[in-house]
Amino acid sequence: MQEISAGSVIYRKHNHEIEYVIIHQINGNHFGFPKGHIEFDESIEETIKRECLEEVGIDVDILGYPMENHYQINNSINKKVIYMLSETQAINLTFQKEELYDALFLTYEEAIKKLTYQRDQEVLTYYHQLIKEII
Repeated sequence: MQEISAGSVIYRKHNHEIEYVIIHQINGNHFGFPKGHIEFDESIEETIKRECLEEVGIDVDILGYPMENHYQINNSINKKVIYMLSETQAINLTFQKEELYDALFLTYEEAIKKLTYQRDQEVLTYYHQLIKEII
């Protein structure tokens, strides 16, 4: 079985630093990025904007730079997540208490230590390098 989701690595410029949105998910008790299933007739960008608003209560500007992440869940579900880089001007996060324990703005160094999975660390590293080139 194949599942496709879309998500975003969201950053903001705050006090001369780049900070990233990291979520602590209840399901699986892990740290990662906002993401979710693509609904019927929904674009990747629409999914990302909806999930960011639902999960952490913020609007994002999607910059693009799509990147795919593939993995298996319980040896039966092939998961494909399409990430894009987004920027926010948000000051605070309001997380979805039904799905998340917490949502945080963290520096790259803090975020890379928090992320549960190596694949997410690789995604963050890719986008962090990209941000340093484009801003």
